[in-house]
Amino acid sequence: MTWSRIRPSCWFSLVLFAGSCLLADPAAAGQPRGDINSPIDLVVLQSMMPAKVRAGAKFQLIDEIENGGQEAAPESIAIFYLSTDDVLDEKDLAIKGRRVPPLAPGRSHSQPTTISIDFDVPPGDYYLIVAADARREVPERIEANNTKATKFTLLPRK
Repeated sequence: MTWSRIRPSCWFSLVLFAGSCLLADPAAAGQPRGDINSPIDLVVLQSMMPAKVRAGAKFQLIDEIENGGQEAAPESIAIFYLSTDDVLDEKDLAIKGRRVPPLAPGRSHSQPTTISIDFDVPPGDYYLIVAADARREVPERIEANNTKATKFTLLPRK
């Protein structure tokens, strides 16, 4: 299967966490919807990974998500997307996810996640986008700060 042939409905079968789908609508995670009255604000502070990644090889991504709000945020899900640009939209491919524990105001959580790009994607420049609260279950004051993109080069398989 090539990346260009993956339809949005296929994302459900690609990204599983503990046997359940992580994201209902990948395009929704990039939309600037927000609840101005919400005291919670999840923010992706950083995303670190190698500048060059070989297709099929494992690598580590370290992301940090903070609750910049005034009240505790419940557990949420962060999703990692492969993209040809730095904006999360329906064309991007969800490749892995992780749980983010409840966060008190001003607290952050960082975790290394092992990832590999094991499907047919041509070598070249890409972005790995981290989306906090990717399922959009946490009402937040600002939704536009839920993503961070990191550019990298995908090398061909050996």
